[in-house]
Amino acid sequence: MLTSSRALEWTILDVVERGRKVLARDWNAAAHDVHFESGIFSLPGTNRAMSVAEIAASFPGALDGESRGVLTRGSYANGCHACEVENDRETGTVHVVAYTAMDVSARCWTSPRCAAG
Repeated sequence: MLTSSRALEWTILDVVERGRKVLARDWNAAAHDVHFESGIFSLPGTNRAMSVAEIAASFPGALDGESRGVLTRGSYANGCHACEVENDRETGTVHVVAYTAMDVSARCWTSPRCAAG
């Protein structure tokens, strides 16, 4: 889970940063002034606030991107997971379209020698 947890953490941090930049432009503020807590972006001292879902609906594609990171400690990787989602732009609801997981041992199923021993 170490690898999965770190990948999720990097992705969340990247989405938060993208959200801050989008709202900073929209709210005419500095990105570092946009606060994020419990899924809500806000601008202290104002009544401005938006959820992640509202940003996704209001600024289509603004939170999209690719996140990368490097593990500095061990890794317990044992396979690969891929999740395809769709966002409903009107409601901000996220729907899982497809989820696929493959364990490292799955490569053995393509080689009878590997599966035999």
